[in-house]
Amino acid sequence: MSDMRIPFSKKQAGVQPIFVVTAAPLLAAITPLTGVVPEKAVSQLNFGVYDPEGECRRADWIAIEHLFISWAAYRPGDLLRQLAVIGSKGRRPLITIEPWCDQAITSQPSELLGDVTKGKYDRRIQEMVSEIAAFRDLVLLRWGHEMENVTGRYPWASHKAGLYQEAYRHFVDTSRRCAGNIIYVWSPVGDKGLARYWPGEAYVDCIGLSVFEFPAFDQGYYHQAARSFHDQMAEKYARVAKYEKPIVISECGVTGSTEYQVSWLQGALQDVGNYPLLKALIYFNAKETPGVWGKEYTTPDWRISGRGLLEAIAAGL
Repeated sequence: MSDMRIPFSKKQAGVQPIFVVTAAPLLAAITPLTGVVPEKAVSQLNFGVYDPEGECRRADWIAIEHLFISWAAYRPGDLLRQLAVIGSKGRRPLITIEPWCDQAITSQPSELLGDVTKGKYDRRIQEMVSEIAAFRDLVLLRWGHEMENVTGRYPWASHKAGLYQEAYRHFVDTSRRCAGNIIYVWSPVGDKGLARYWPGEAYVDCIGLSVFEFPAFDQGYYHQAARSFHDQMAEKYARVAKYEKPIVISECGVTGSTEYQVSWLQGALQDVGNYPLLKALIYFNAKETPGVWGKEYTTPDWRISGRGLLEAIAAGL
């Protein structure tokens, strides 16, 4: 199997075509962390962050910046402006489009996926993706994430996996007619049953996974005081490696004391070499939405200071 090489540094951003079949690893290049970690180690993993409070806004050691966009709340021009801000930092954008129901189009959540496939959201897709095309540099695009985690949180996460597959493929087909600078990231949590939602090789450039460490939840659900990165990643990786696609951890977080957070993340970075398809880890540097993990749990706070993240990366790599 060959990987598709995607340029990450500004020097490489003009490489054409966008996908080049090569033996080099996907997402291999990264802004050097001079004086922080060895160059060889840096080349093995791209580090990114979702950082809505701007804690890491000046950090030059971040290769990817994650942004969440609700298409129901989308306003023309906003996406391009935010892409420009990310690009000005020398980072590659990872954009998660959350397809929440637009009440003017979809009155019932159960109708969302069918409405997407019927083309009722095509204008919205075209407007958003046209802004990505105008940005010109490569963008990793993640649509309808964590679809196999059917808890009622997301209207696109449905037990009717076939409806999701059709809607996802329709989104990609429509987007491809508008832009050629997109890397499509199919992004389950990594749980059992994800295979039912696989849209097909032609519709996926990368696979995203979510890895979170919440000790209180671990104790209640798994009857373990804590679960290491390896405990979680080994089983998730095994479920998606068969697709032979580059893998990114599109959301990663750990809650607890700063010391525990840094220690856990260091362990994660020391473990990443066990997963040859893994090319990037994006940290979710924010507080969780209340209630998502269950009413019986305190809302987890994944935030680590920019300095803490830097120390974890330096020690881990």
